[in-house]
Formats: sequence, C-alpha cells, structure tokens
Amino acid sequence: MIPQIPDEYLYSMRINIDHTRCAGCGICSDSLPSVFYLNGYHAAVTGDSDQILQDNEILARRLEEGIDSCPQEAISLRSSHEQSE
Repeated sequence: MIPQIPDEYLYSMRINIDHTRCAGCGICSDSLPSVFYLNGYHAAVTGDSDQILQDNEILARRLEEGIDSCPQEAISLRSSHEQSE
C-alpha cells in the first residue's frame, strides 16, 4: 500500500503510465473510468491529468487506490514540473 499523499503535493502532481509495464488488464479503467481508459493494449489518461487532480478532490483521493491496485505498478504520480520522458 502506498502512503497517503499530502494535499499540497497531490494537486501539483501528474498521472504517469509506464506503457512498458502496463499489461492492459483494465483494472484502472474499470475502477476509475473518468480518469483511465484502454487505448489499444495499454491504459491512458482521459483528458488533462493536471486538471483532473485540481478539479476533483474526491477523484484525486480515489486515484491513490487506483495506483495501488495496478498489478504491474505501471501508474504513478510525479511532479507536474518534471519533463516527460
């Protein structure tokens, strides 16, 4: 289980999916369809993840559970200031 993310960090984070680890099992899209969907063989984020986290505190908190439920540990949060790889 991941530790609870403090509020001051949660809203400055970006959802990241490591497609080299994602198996496309759909657990994330089944549990949080307003955040994740399957795009071919991998999970993807619906819309802008920065905006999702800022606009909906309840959804942001549920995201913590979604990250923990990924069997491949492919979903993570990182600073929205970090550059994409």
